Amino acid sequence: MTDRTPPHDDHATILSPAPRARQLRWLALAAVALVALALLAWALRPRGSGPGSDDAGTGSADTFRPSAQQLKTFTIEAVALHPFASVAVTDGRIATNADHTTPVYSPFSGRIVALNAGFGDHVAAGATLATIEATEFVQAQNDLAAARAQLGLTSATAARRKELYATQGASLQDLQQAEADHATAEAALAAVENRLRILG
Repeated sequence: MTDRTPPHDDHATILSPAPRARQLRWLALAAVALVALALLAWALRPRGSGPGSDDAGTGSADTFRPSAQQLKTFTIEAVALHPFASVAVTDGRIATNADHTTPVYSPFSGRIVALNAGFGDHVAAGATLATIEATEFVQAQNDLAAARAQLGLTSATAARRKELYATQGASLQDLQQAEADHATAEAALAAVENRLRILG
């Protein structure tokens, strides 16, 4: 009878479960290390690089990367101390102190041809502040001359009508009309004189 028992190899190695589990654990640790390295490389990559990045972009919220055009405007200066003043920006209006000013108005309108006192100057009472070329004053003088002429005319007319009425050459109505015209002329003259008195 032939013995079919396989020959025994003294150099054959039988793998036990313990070394195989150790290999799997080392493989898992290596995979975790590779993933950690990949995450670290991604976190430390340069901001703004890669496709879709802006040439003049600022990168992250706390990083500023100037563009080539912006770099041309940069200057380099030595570090030095500079005083800083606290400045408050607000809206306002420059105005004069109402307690130390007095508005001056002209009694008539016109064009100022000479200004004898400026803003903030000290002036005495009665001093000339400005010279005004007033059209109202010229018109009032013309009205005064016209009123005087009209008064003279109505005065002569009333005297003549009175003489005619005395000789029955004119009616009482004509005399009364002449006297009324004379009274109207006197009132007009008084009004013009009052206006000139106001104008100075």
